[in-house]
Amino acid sequence: MSALRVKRNRTVKNKILIFVESKTEETYLNSWRQLNKSSSVKIVKIKGTGRYIIKTVLSKLSNDKSLRDYKNSRQIVVFDKDELSVDELQSIQKDAELYAIELAFSNICFEVWLLAHYERMSKSKLSTEMLNTKLGQYLHTTYKKGDSKQLDAIASNYEIAIKNAEPIAEISFDGQCTNVGKILNSI
Repeated sequence: MSALRVKRNRTVKNKILIFVESKTEETYLNSWRQLNKSSSVKIVKIKGTGRYIIKTVLSKLSNDKSLRDYKNSRQIVVFDKDELSVDELQSIQKDAELYAIELAFSNICFEVWLLAHYERMSKSKLSTEMLNTKLGQYLHTTYKKGDSKQLDAIASNYEIAIKNAEPIAEISFDGQCTNVGKILNSI
């Protein structure tokens, strides 16, 4: 993390806002933030996702007084394909570029990123059910979305995940991908 300025012998770090759409992403990223002692990173769960996710972020920035100090910060939106069409995804991408918001995207779901904590990923798409089954095998129990104990255990392997996700780190609307590791590595 780079320093912005020094004030009275104290380094003030660049602030980063990460917006998420689900409890799983929020819980995982809070675990990751604690592991990295990233106090300058704030995780914000938002409602109203889908095609209008960037508009939701902009509205949250304008209306939430607790985010006042973050208006000029680096902003990242973590989301996945879900049922979005290619046109909707391209619209999100254009809106994000227009407002200088970074996208941390996973196709088909965030569990692609989670599985990368245990195995090297390829562009061959796995179904959500297969991703969940494989995660359960590595966790030696049924994988449960949003489970803080499981996500704490998964997050502890994030450095391995960054390497394992390299083959699928470019955003793709057709193939399996996740650039979450690329984004987290840049923080």
